[in-house]
Amino acid sequence: MSHDSSPATAPEPVSRTGWPLVLVVEDVNLLRHVIAEVLRLRGCDSLLAHNGQDALEKAEKHTVDLVVMDVEMSVMDGLEATRRIRALGGWRASVPIVGFSNRADESACRAAGMSALVMKDEGIEALLDVIGQLVPGSSARSHDDPAHHG
Repeated sequence: MSHDSSPATAPEPVSRTGWPLVLVVEDVNLLRHVIAEVLRLRGCDSLLAHNGQDALEKAEKHTVDLVVMDVEMSVMDGLEATRRIRALGGWRASVPIVGFSNRADESACRAAGMSALVMKDEGIEALLDVIGQLVPGSSARSHDDPAHHG
């Protein structure tokens, strides 16, 4: 087996369960981990990023099924990170990106390439509802939802 230092041609696998993989981009450490844990309980694996630049680097290396993107962050905000992820092309051009924010403008989020926007004051359940709609095969939707078992 060769161990050269050339760049990998395929994204590095992260999900070991076969569950949908969600990139969670949130600058508040506690909230980032709460979202990841709730997703785990609903049958999703998570890859965590603490700002837009970190998210962009992870999107270059890993294939994910969905991105939860805080809109207002330091280093690189969620709008710029979304534009740059989309510009990478391939699966990144169409992966669902859900904005999660305290006060973002939905039209600005859509213009940047986000698929949906959930306000943080709507809560984690609202975020899970949107994820369940956007990730086929995830159990982010309620387990008694017949549409989930399509």
